[in-house]
Amino acid sequence: MRFQGRSNDRGDHRRGRRIGPKIGPKIGQRREAGSVAVSLLLLALLIGAGGYNYWRNFQREQLDERPRPFKTYETADLESLRDAYTTEVSQAEGRFSAQNRRRVRPASQPLMAESVDEYERVKRSSVKLRDLKADVAEHEARVREINRELSFRSAQLAGVKLHIKRLITL
Repeated sequence: MRFQGRSNDRGDHRRGRRIGPKIGPKIGQRREAGSVAVSLLLLALLIGAGGYNYWRNFQREQLDERPRPFKTYETADLESLRDAYTTEVSQAEGRFSAQNRRRVRPASQPLMAESVDEYERVKRSSVKLRDLKADVAEHEARVREINRELSFRSAQLAGVKLHIKRLITL
């Protein structure tokens, strides 16, 4: 009986067979699978770190963000509202200036009863003047808030820039 296994003679290299230790397909596949697994692990870690960084920056923004009372309004509505508030500011400033010119100045009164009446008259005038100035300041604050909201919206690609900023900011 003759042995029918692999021949060890020198003629093997001529037929395209490899001389030396043979690395089977299983070992090569294991090496490839190992490098792919390491690459996938690194990719997963990178994605996880990016997601964590995004979430962390999003939480910071939520804490730092000032309230935006006009964020639900349409842009056209905001512009018309800003125009209305601007005209209201100019009208309120006019009323304030007119009242300020008519300001009541206290006059010295020798009698106590007349001094109390004078005090009440000056106080009423001062309260009215203070209320008018408060109205002007309130309307100006609203115009500033509306302008801030409009400038926030007008930034080109604000959403994309925000997402990229959240992702890469450490």
